[in-house]
Amino acid sequence: MTHWAENKLRKVIVMRKKEAMGYLILVCLLMLMSGCSRNIYQESSQMQKRKELSGKDKINFNYFFTEALKLKMGGRVEDIPKALAYYRKCLDVNPYSDASMYQISNILVMGGYYENAMLYAKKAAEIDPGNIWYQLLLANLYHAVDKKDSTIVVYNNIIEKYPERIDLYFNLAGLHVEYGNIRKALKIYEELEKKYGKNAKISIAKEQIYSKIGKVEKAENELIYLIQTYPEELRFYGMLAELYSAKDMDEKAKEIYNTIFRKDPDYGLAQLSILEFYRKKGEYREVFTILEKIINNKNINIEAKIEMMISFIRDQRELKEHKKEVNRALGLLKNIYPEDNRIRLLYADYYVRLSRHEDAAEELRYVIESVKDNYMVWEHLMFVENALGEYERLYEESIEAIKIFPMAPTLYLFKGIACIEIGNEDEAIETLKKGLKIAGENKDLITQLYSMLGEAYRNKGQNHLSDDAFNKVLEIDKKNLYVLNNYSYYLSLREEKLEEALEMSKVCIKKESENSTYLDTYAWILFKMKNYKKAKKYLELALKNNGSKSSEIVEHYGDVLFIIGEKETALEYWEKARQLGKISGELDRKISDVEEKMGMKINKNEKEHVKE
Repeated sequence: MTHWAENKLRKVIVMRKKEAMGYLILVCLLMLMSGCSRNIYQESSQMQKRKELSGKDKINFNYFFTEALKLKMGGRVEDIPKALAYYRKCLDVNPYSDASMYQISNILVMGGYYENAMLYAKKAAEIDPGNIWYQLLLANLYHAVDKKDSTIVVYNNIIEKYPERIDLYFNLAGLHVEYGNIRKALKIYEELEKKYGKNAKISIAKEQIYSKIGKVEKAENELIYLIQTYPEELRFYGMLAELYSAKDMDEKAKEIYNTIFRKDPDYGLAQLSILEFYRKKGEYREVFTILEKIINNKNINIEAKIEMMISFIRDQRELKEHKKEVNRALGLLKNIYPEDNRIRLLYADYYVRLSRHEDAAEELRYVIESVKDNYMVWEHLMFVENALGEYERLYEESIEAIKIFPMAPTLYLFKGIACIEIGNEDEAIETLKKGLKIAGENKDLITQLYSMLGEAYRNKGQNHLSDDAFNKVLEIDKKNLYVLNNYSYYLSLREEKLEEALEMSKVCIKKESENSTYLDTYAWILFKMKNYKKAKKYLELALKNNGSKSSEIVEHYGDVLFIIGEKETALEYWEKARQLGKISGELDRKISDVEEKMGMKINKNEKEHVKE
């Protein structure tokens, strides 16, 4: 972890998978995009003079543009399609409005529609080639879709028009590094040095390149120049220490760290850096001593401290081997910042990692009490409650969350799950359908919503609708193991499409050959197909792979034993299934029948013995 390239501490960012825009917004965008895309090519590709507007057109154009800008700047996601519609009206009035095209392009970028955005950015840049913002947007869009040559060409063109913009040279050099053109990047920095002389920014950029390509001596020379030129700038010492550490030059690294701490014993960046140095070496006594110093250091902001703790909590090995020390550090952090909800969230994450879900839920509820409009906290709580199986609570709290965030489709999934678990299938179906309407293009979420919809219909006995829902999942993700397993098992219970069910189940056991649930499903389909020998084999595999703790798998094995004539052993397994918690009238009936027949056999033997 590098702390030195900028003289500030980084803010904590918890990375999550980006969710698609809501259904309504998505549909509006698609409709407007198609209209606008046609509109942009109605004029000749050869640029003509901009259209002169009449007085009425000017009034209309200014009104549409102002309204669009207000909606866009308002920050409300639901207003974005309206803004896009107004910009489209601007183009209806004036097809050569480069400003409208630029704004449309930016909106399309927000939705991830880079190719369509590029059409408008290109057109705007053609109309006004001297506008640097149009050119930069176009360059960024080429970069987003990985059109490397076009990105470089546009940047070169911008620099040619604006040679005084030093930041553009750095951007271009950065692109060359990203694309593997190291020599071109270094050449840009060397030309800048010839023109402006050596300075810290150029030396840092060169050092990072040299370090990346393994030219340690050249990287070292750049840092030594910086230290000599700016002897009071401790971050340059830190960069040198990290360079030595990265290249396993530990003694040199320690020497530099000691120099830093002689100059400033509480220098936060150095403390953060040396902690990583000792962590890399596995010297954890030093690590946790320094960690406590970091937590107590008033010069280090809370974001950096939280980020550091997250790195320990999310490292499974470290958390397992040093749980006591991590817990102590968390407690110290909480004592220093008792009112900060971020520490509560940190604790929630910590408890989840330790499978202490009840404690995690308590922390999350505490945060929600004080900050109800934080969506991510609600979603985290839903996950925890689902893991706990607290479905009544999940149901009540998902309703409350949906009132605050009606366009968050994941909340509808959780409410749907809760409804199914508490036996309210009708509400589950209604809720899951609402979730599907606003799920946009989020395929992961769509498959989960359809999966639960299939379960709800199945519970109601509406097998046709259940099958349709499961098939929709498989259209999106043909290797969705959850649906392949459950769908194939349900077909086996109905004794329908058994060959198809067997093929679906086979995908699961090929993917996870030691999953007892998948092995049991495969065996049960074979059982329904009267292939008892093979069914017995796969059930025995399921039992060996932790299936002996499942009452259903144990019962199934008893069923196979019974059908092949091993009735006494079958009875033993059925009894075991009952001991494991299986409550079933069918199971009780099977046990009673066998016990009765075995009792009759014993009585018969006793009578024959008396006659003798």
